Amino acid sequence: MITPAQEKQIRVQPIAVIQPVEASYYLAHIRRKLIERYGGEIIEQGGLEVIAAMDLNLQRLAERVLREGVGRISPQLQGALLSLDPHTGDILAVAGSNRIR
Repeated sequence: MITPAQEKQIRVQPIAVIQPVEASYYLAHIRRKLIERYGGEIIEQGGLEVIAAMDLNLQRLAERVLREGVGRISPQLQGALLSLDPHTGDILAVAGSNRIR
């Protein structure tokens, strides 16, 4: 749960709409958590307003750095990257794949 101060800070930040092809690991994690809490039916019906801690610029950077960095080592290598806010524990970016392309 977010505090009133955090909510105030969130409301003044610009809203970013994320396409399903972006941040797939992050969005899958949020979806699983919502289903655990509210059930699959309400998720499919829509209408929920979800505020997440993800930093879209950091997410894009994480995906690029992981893809390029691991690709330099071996195209067959698996990798993962998790970025946390050290003060709050919020997940800011998640990237990974069975095979980095």
